[in-house]
Amino acid sequence: RACTNNGCKCKKDTKQGQYCGNDGIWTYDVKDLGKGGKRTDVYECTPTGACCQYGPSKSCIPPIGWTGGGF
Repeated sequence: RACTNNGCKCKKDTKQGQYCGNDGIWTYDVKDLGKGGKRTDVYECTPTGACCQYGPSKSCIPPIGWTGGGF
């Protein structure tokens, strides 16, 4: 699937790879969803903070927030 450059941005020093818009502990790995981006989309992040959007994925379904259990 094509990865669209929609202006999204990832946190710097994020490991290269694919992330859901709702991934991340304390703060989102994808810090700016870009044009038309959703938290349920998949994004490619690089350590420089560069980003592109793949689009929706069933693996990125809400609820958004902590999914790792209790604190």
